[in-house]
Amino acid sequence: MIDNIYFSHDQLQEIASYFCEHNVIFNIKKLKSGNINNTYLVSPTPKDNNSSFILQLINPLVFQKPEMIIDNYLLFLDIIDNHIDSSSNPTSSDFLLFPELLPNLDNGKYFLKYKTNIWRGIHYIQNTLTIESITSTRQAENLGNSLNVFHRLTREFPLDRLFRVIENFHNIDYYLYEYDQMHNSSQLKFILQSNLFVRVSKIAAFIIENRTKYTSLVELGKKENLSYGLIHGDTKITNYLFNKSDESVKSIIDLDTIQEGYLILDLADCLRSICNKVGEDTLNIELVDFDLDIFESFLRGYIASPGQRLNSADLIHIPYFVSYICFELCLRFFTDFLKGSNYFKADFSTQNLLRAEVQIKLLKLLEMKNDSLMKIINGFKNLFQ
Repeated sequence: MIDNIYFSHDQLQEIASYFCEHNVIFNIKKLKSGNINNTYLVSPTPKDNNSSFILQLINPLVFQKPEMIIDNYLLFLDIIDNHIDSSSNPTSSDFLLFPELLPNLDNGKYFLKYKTNIWRGIHYIQNTLTIESITSTRQAENLGNSLNVFHRLTREFPLDRLFRVIENFHNIDYYLYEYDQMHNSSQLKFILQSNLFVRVSKIAAFIIENRTKYTSLVELGKKENLSYGLIHGDTKITNYLFNKSDESVKSIIDLDTIQEGYLILDLADCLRSICNKVGEDTLNIELVDFDLDIFESFLRGYIASPGQRLNSADLIHIPYFVSYICFELCLRFFTDFLKGSNYFKADFSTQNLLRAEVQIKLLKLLEMKNDSLMKIINGFKNLFQ
């Protein structure tokens, strides 16, 4: 597990110095956000915030060829810059910042091999913040608009030039296979003999009951002619940077999972994240809910924005895709728990177990509220005629 890798303050200073022209590091603060990579905010000069940058250890258990995510990121920035430069009439609603990578001052590469680990430096976008949960429908609408901008900016993206950095991403059959391997392992038998027996048994029973509900996305997408293109791949709430001065979105970050796919996967992942206002890391599962006002506001922000790329088939499949993502994450959190939490970082031994239970609660709420969700969906149908 990446959290078990320890770096002393002196080591972090040395690593950060490769990305800092000042060659002096005054403060390094570990940031909590993110379930995959270890991330730090580096402030070389306390009085000059503009020189601050993000220092990130890339998780080798998740990204086995980290150079590929660097190449994908650089390609993305190049394509986005070209799109903006060639735009005849860019507007403020089209505007998103994407943080640049910092070159390694030793050899000019955009990553650093330090012993057996790979690090990168990323430009820090000033006057922004991440939030753990939505507090207003305006925030939700702004999120929808910003995701629409992301999809619009990447409309002509050359998908054939992307490296696939995570095999079988969003492939439910693969996640079921991984789970089945663990279900038959001695590790599960050991856990079933512990005080977690009831919780683990309930999740296992839920998976058995629901595993046939979610078909291959490739088959579904082709059959229904769903919109396809570049997707972000991990659109949870903490991957958006909000302006400190208002509730607008200034940036979408963490582009490690950009890939080709169905656009509504991005919408669905964001919706399952923001409509549960207490978040997937809540310690009180009774507080988990799926907020219909947030759902409607996000869709309004996306669909009513200029140049949105969805069609009517995409629209009616959004609730199904939200459920798909929730079930996928239930599988992934639960399987990772059984493996010892090697993929998703965990603050305590049963956190990924609890995260799986949160996704199950969301799935049950989505089923219960399906009529209301479809009523909201039908309210947007006139925009597709």
